[in-house]
Amino acid sequence: MKNYITMLRPGDSVNEEDVKRRYRELVKQNHPDLFPEERRREQNLILMEINEAYLSIIGSGEDDVNNGVQAKASSGNVPVMHRDPAYVYYRSAIDHLNRGNYIFNWSRYATTKFRYHFDVRKSSMLRTAREALEHYRIAYSSFMKVCTGYPGSVWAGDSADKLDHIEKLNERYTEIIERLTGGLPEQR
Repeated sequence: MKNYITMLRPGDSVNEEDVKRRYRELVKQNHPDLFPEERRREQNLILMEINEAYLSIIGSGEDDVNNGVQAKASSGNVPVMHRDPAYVYYRSAIDHLNRGNYIFNWSRYATTKFRYHFDVRKSSMLRTAREALEHYRIAYSSFMKVCTGYPGSVWAGDSADKLDHIEKLNERYTEIIERLTGGLPEQR
């Protein structure tokens, strides 16, 4: 995995506009639609990594960029003992997919005077999108291992369907990121 954080922000003197410009360039160069069908899944994983790195840079301070993302991604993997390695990858992918869905869909609810409301602040949306993308990237990678490493497995068909679903989620998050950071106009 390339270090997209240093590709987007190679030094301390880089300003926010340079980071946005580099992000857009990387998205244009690595968009899955530009590649042949057999390479689109790998490119989608790369695009997720680029989105996650960009959100890490714009979403918080230096400490979170260097420590938080890696610690969360590595600490979330719990070893599972099972005879079928495809199932282990599949189960891990399902867990991360569910965590990503929960983070973005439910973790932004807050209570005020015993009433629930959805936190729509830009910082909250960017933070939760980054956290969700971390889990989607891990899920995507694990589903890919099932599809490519164990194509005859009972879990391969559902893994392929889940890959398609995560690709659609990634398109939606790319659009959200662009809108929140000033790349695309709001749709009405």
